[in-house]
Amino acid sequence: MAVIPDFPGVEANIVVNGETLKEYNDDIPSPPKTISKYIEAKSGAVFEIEFKFTPPFSNKRAVSMIVTVDGNELDEPLLRPREILKKQGHRSCGPLSSNSRLSSVQRYSFSALDIGQYEQIP
Repeated sequence: MAVIPDFPGVEANIVVNGETLKEYNDDIPSPPKTISKYIEAKSGAVFEIEFKFTPPFSNKRAVSMIVTVDGNELDEPLLRPREILKKQGHRSCGPLSSNSRLSSVQRYSFSALDIGQYEQIP
């Protein structure tokens, strides 16, 4: 669960098939007010981003976020004050796509990973 100490009561997880993926710490220092974690990704797997707000996080004002994946801004959830502290949390499943008549969600999915064989250097 990615948690930024400067924002108590906020957590985020990546979920695949209803299961929260295990996170691993990043050894490289992150910029201020940023946290970096790693997860194991299965090529092509559909995923969701789950986020939760719990006290002491305030629900007196609306919350707006930008979901960025691989440097692309894909979703901008807006939560009204009465929605923020929902016990079950919130999920971003992917960006909305629409044409003149229909709207649909383009589900997030992991890109294909190319993991090759590498020689160890003695």
